Amino acid sequence: MAICSGLRKQSISILSTGAVLLTKAALAAPLDPVSCLIEPYQTVELSTPVAGILAEVAVDRGDLVAAGQVVARLDSRVEALQRDLARARSTDGTQVAGLEARVAFLTDQAQRNADLAKRSALAANEAQKAGMEAELARQELERAKLDQTRAALELQQAEAVLAQRALVSPISGVVTERLLDPGEYQDGQSHIVTVARLDVLRVEAFAPIAYFPQLAVGQQVTVTPEAPLDQSRPATIRVIDRVFDAATATFGLRMELDNADLSLPAGSRCTLSFPGRGGGTPRAITACIAAHFPCPARRAIVGQKGAAMDYTTTIPRLETANLILREYRQSDFPAFADFYATERSRFIGGPLTAEMAWRGLATHLGHWALRGYGFWAVEDKATGAFCGHVGLWFPEGWYEPEVGWVLMRGAEGRGVAMEAAIAARAYAYGVLGWKTAVSMIDPGNARSIRLAQRLGCRMEGMFQHIRLGPMEIWRHPAPSELE
Repeated sequence: MAICSGLRKQSISILSTGAVLLTKAALAAPLDPVSCLIEPYQTVELSTPVAGILAEVAVDRGDLVAAGQVVARLDSRVEALQRDLARARSTDGTQVAGLEARVAFLTDQAQRNADLAKRSALAANEAQKAGMEAELARQELERAKLDQTRAALELQQAEAVLAQRALVSPISGVVTERLLDPGEYQDGQSHIVTVARLDVLRVEAFAPIAYFPQLAVGQQVTVTPEAPLDQSRPATIRVIDRVFDAATATFGLRMELDNADLSLPAGSRCTLSFPGRGGGTPRAITACIAAHFPCPARRAIVGQKGAAMDYTTTIPRLETANLILREYRQSDFPAFADFYATERSRFIGGPLTAEMAWRGLATHLGHWALRGYGFWAVEDKATGAFCGHVGLWFPEGWYEPEVGWVLMRGAEGRGVAMEAAIAARAYAYGVLGWKTAVSMIDPGNARSIRLAQRLGCRMEGMFQHIRLGPMEIWRHPAPSELE
């Protein structure tokens, strides 16, 4: 395969007479590190169920709280009085005691009258009247006992109402937010403080679908937070999503990370590694490309920062398990123009007329001539369909050389962008000798942001483009991080 010729000439020709084969084994080599995010195990927004004036807020942001600790109170003077009244009623046994004595007296009297009536010493109706008075007294006693039971229940109710005026933390953790101060009105709907549980942390990550058969709940993994707290820590997989994200060909993972000493703050980005299995894919891809591009001076071929160099370029062809990354063809233009005519192109300068789309396609081809690298047309190996363009991009006014991707209608949800982007990045690192790369993404382009995260990128700042406006800078892992 004649790939590089005339390396010592000012005009350099890169010729591809065959395809760079990125084998299925290389692309499917599992369990390279993925990006992740460390979050609190639980976050609770605490609010009282009733409205009122805050009398006390006992904590502030950053304070440690224990489960069951009172963190705030509403003014509860009225409710406290109602509780005290209910307690007085529930503990007042004088009425019951008086009625018990009266029942005992009338019952004894009715019994004597009944005995007298039997001996004809007392009229029968008098004996019946005494018995009726005793029965009425017993009924009155039962009513008094029922009233005392009701009073006890009213005391419980009053205590419950009073308890609603106190805000108690259900978890041990750290106060992350305090919204109200004493004297302010709490409407019973908005929260007063937020508490985060940090003794155990949750780690959220997304992994390529190819990882799914090799992961299991309970498996041990390694989490490495961003610097300066970049000490690796063991974690345990607790959740593996069984519904894939079709748009990015990934699935979700949730890990638990012990943090009993509270030494690791939540909210930081991290890298999730699978012990003994990392580094396979990028190393294999890079080695495969380098074997097909044996150019001892290949770092001199491309000036990554846009050095003034002349090129006569034939676009090299890359082949992955499912895709062919090739030169553009005239037959690609209808799908290209159709995409740029829709709102889906709004994140990359569209919508465009067919004429402007043609100019855009020509710009992609011209980029290869001026820079020595550029976008490839992505072709589905199975169907031959044009899926989009993925590659390396550094026009005038751009922040840095980037890895970019655009999919045509109907190509989403099959992992096309990720597979092609991995191949393009491997070409940049393994053939062109790039030491770093970025992806520039519109802040509203959620799909591209998710894909950047799956590729291990980290958001490092913003760039204001003169035409496209604000763009997020997503930094790819360096070649050494993929080894």
